[in-house]
Amino acid sequence: MIRKLLNNVDDIMNMVYNIVNKPVYLLGKLLKYMFSNNFITVY
Repeated sequence: MIRKLLNNVDDIMNMVYNIVNKPVYLLGKLLKYMFSNNFITVY
């Protein structure tokens, strides 16, 4: 019972990680792309 619960928590954590991580990763790529192409100038 406890082990099953722990496995479920693991699955949930993986799901949350994927849901949170992908947009953050894509946003990071987008920002890096914008900075590297000088759309935004930083002083």
